[in-house]
Amino acid sequence: MGVFASVQAGRLKKSHFFIQNRTEFLAQLEKDIEAGIRKAKREGMRLAVRLNVLSDLPWENLIDMKKFSDVVFYDYTPNPNRMIRFLRGEFPKNYSLTFSRKESNQATTELIAKMGGNVAAVFAGSLPATYLGRPVVNGDETDTRFLDPKGVIVGLVAKGKGKKDTTGFVLQPN
Repeated sequence: MGVFASVQAGRLKKSHFFIQNRTEFLAQLEKDIEAGIRKAKREGMRLAVRLNVLSDLPWENLIDMKKFSDVVFYDYTPNPNRMIRFLRGEFPKNYSLTFSRKESNQATTELIAKMGGNVAAVFAGSLPATYLGRPVVNGDETDTRFLDPKGVIVGLVAKGKGKKDTTGFVLQPN
């Protein structure tokens, strides 16, 4: 959500760190992942890491995900090239991607769905049972996209300013 100034300042500081000193940033990220693995093991859990929250960086090229084979990495992407490469099996086995539908990529959204990729889409009011001939799962219940069945639409209900969207980003269920 990031509405608080302190959250925005923290995100900006991390962004500057990444841009200005990428090697040190990536080394710190690996240390943070290793610490997360230790904590998850202590709690009898498996670590899941979502690196892109407000970005769409190609993390599959920036860190060695194979080194962390017991970690699940996952992200959303509006980038059709990344998503198609993922669907072709060109990404690390422990990295999961969900395509993000936008108001400007409907044809690509349909292609990704036909290829069997999972697609996140925002709906007004309530979620339909199907979209593009695919079952819709409730993406608001959890963010663990890597647990979704393959070939589904991840339905999200419009919230906040999205409730008043007129750009076509928010779909009107029929």
